[in-house]
Amino acid sequence: TRREALAAQPSLPLAMSPRQIEQLAAGVGQARATSERLGGMRVAGSGIVEGTAFVVSAADAERGLPLNDLRDGEIIVARMAPPSWLPDVLRSGGVVTEVGGWLSHMAIVARERGIAMVTGCTGIEAIEPGARLRLHPDGRIEVLTNSSTRTAPRLAAE
Repeated sequence: TRREALAAQPSLPLAMSPRQIEQLAAGVGQARATSERLGGMRVAGSGIVEGTAFVVSAADAERGLPLNDLRDGEIIVARMAPPSWLPDVLRSGGVVTEVGGWLSHMAIVARERGIAMVTGCTGIEAIEPGARLRLHPDGRIEVLTNSSTRTAPRLAAE
C-alpha cells in the first residue's frame, strides 16, 4: 500500500531549502537526510565565518535564559535559538542550530543583520565548547581546533 511505501522511506532532513522541496516534489535529486558531514543549511550571512564555539546544552536552550558568558563574536551552537536570545545573537559571530529554517525568527533577524546562521545541522553534539569553527556558505561546518580552556557556558539564574 501507499502508506507502507512511505513508511519505508528514509527520514527527510530537519530543514530543507525551497529548491530541495521542489526537487523532492518533482522526484529529482536527493533531498534525504545525510549524517556524513557536520553542517546543515546556511540561511543567513555571507562568506566564510570563523569563531569560537559557545556550546549550549539542549536543556539550557529550551529554557531560553540569557547567555551570560557569551563573548562578542563567538558562534552560538545549540539545538535551537529561542527568541529570548535576540540580544545575544546580535553580539555573536554566528549561530548553528539543529532546529530552524529559512523562516524561523532568528534566521530572519540574522539575515537582516548579516549574521551567519546554519540550521538543520547534523553532528553538532561533537562540537566542544571553545572549539574554533569555520562556517562555509554551503552550510558545512569545519572544526579547526578542538576546545581550548573554554568550559561549558554559565547561564543566568532563573
